[in-house]
Amino acid sequence: MQKNTKKYVSILPIMFLPLYITTSGIFIAEVSVTGLHLGKTGFVLPLVFFIGILLFFNILVKTLKTHRINKDILENPIIKIFIIFVVYFILLVAIGSLFSGNYRGLIKLVQFLTGGVGIVISVYLFSIKRISPPQFFGYLTLFFVVIIFIQSVTSIVMFGVNPLSGAMYPSILGAGIYQSRVYFPYLVTLIFFCGLPYLIKRFGSWTIILFLVFLFYIFTLQVRGAMVSFVVMSVFYLIFVSNIKFKYLALFPALAMPFLFEFISSNKEVLGRIGEVEKVQDLNGRTDLWINILKEMGTSNFLFGSYLNDIDNISAHNQYFEFLTLSGFFPLMILTVLVVFSLKMFKDSFKYNNHTLRIFSLIMITTLLVDLNVNVPLTNTNPAIHYWFFWSGIYFYYMEVVKGKGKIHNV
Repeated sequence: MQKNTKKYVSILPIMFLPLYITTSGIFIAEVSVTGLHLGKTGFVLPLVFFIGILLFFNILVKTLKTHRINKDILENPIIKIFIIFVVYFILLVAIGSLFSGNYRGLIKLVQFLTGGVGIVISVYLFSIKRISPPQFFGYLTLFFVVIIFIQSVTSIVMFGVNPLSGAMYPSILGAGIYQSRVYFPYLVTLIFFCGLPYLIKRFGSWTIILFLVFLFYIFTLQVRGAMVSFVVMSVFYLIFVSNIKFKYLALFPALAMPFLFEFISSNKEVLGRIGEVEKVQDLNGRTDLWINILKEMGTSNFLFGSYLNDIDNISAHNQYFEFLTLSGFFPLMILTVLVVFSLKMFKDSFKYNNHTLRIFSLIMITTLLVDLNVNVPLTNTNPAIHYWFFWSGIYFYYMEVVKGKGKIHNV
């Protein structure tokens, strides 16, 4: 990368500064007496949302002037899948509103549509500006190292030197770093592993320090599902990407699991929510919720859901079940196609002997099989933007590797 381009790319990650805008100004996070992180509801949007809207109009104007669209934009399967989702949801809401006279389905439709902001940003960076996805992801990871440092200093000032049991204080210099801690650690996990190929190339074995920093940070955020996602991606990396002499380390967590559970159970006060291992059995009540959804599922619900009308406003805590209840079985078929695409990418990473592509494919697989099974990021504004951005960026890189017939090696 040329020096001027490198400087340009190093500035761009600031788009993803975790800063939120409300009707009353910058979002300020709240913390209850018990340490639970609370946030305002209503109009709370991340800074990246507004930047994405500006980039959309920038792309639109340039497209109208040149009368052409980059071919790789039309070929990106993630963009195609998102468009299929949008068309289906618009039709569903239109039909539901026509027959019921209820327009509440528009709320979920708009929340899903915000994922398009992430796709717009990926198009601008990786198709129009031709920035390398691994390099941008790497700079974004380094940018978040700075964010972690600033938040850690803020947390120590607010909570003292032992912030573990109450989790990291949710702000940087007074501004809320996330509206809800439920999704933020998943996004941090996604950012770290997408940046991992670049970090390894730049820092080599010293990358282990950054790994430990992010692992500790995820732990302090106290979201069990995000910790599972981080561990799964780590194990996948050890088995399928790392040097062969390290592969057997992946067996250690499995062999040590009984001792680990015993240690966690006896140190609940220190470990906070992570120490509540008894809740793992039913995924903190999620399995009961999913069983009830299936029991109450009728033929009409299975086919069309509730036409995106979130009747009870209760999350299914599972994107697949959430789509099933809101919009029927068709979105599940689309996500299944996405899983198949990810597995093909994984297979092709061996064909082209590309470790970066292998890491990216494992990230796709983990987010689809872990993240989407314990949360509903695609129907929530902020995580939707990030997931679609990273997925689209990963596929832009995949297409680049395929077109180069494997000549593009790693970062």
